[in-house]
Amino acid sequence: MFDYHKHAEIRFTSAKAALKDIWDSLNGTPRKPDGANINWQANPWVVAVNFRPHICNIDRMECK
Repeated sequence: MFDYHKHAEIRFTSAKAALKDIWDSLNGTPRKPDGANINWQANPWVVAVNFRPHICNIDRMECK
C-alpha cells in the first residue's frame, strides 16, 4: 500500500520522477512468487493519452 506520509516531504525534479516513485511503491515487486515483473525498470516507457469528452446527452449526440 502507498505510504503517503513517507512521500509527503519528497520534492521531485520532474513529473516522470514522481510517477516512477509511486509506480515502484505500488508495483515494485511481483505480487506472487511466479508473478510478472512490472516495476519501472522492467518497462520505463511513459505514454500520455489525451481525449476530448463530448459534454452532452449521448442520446442527442449526432453520429460522426
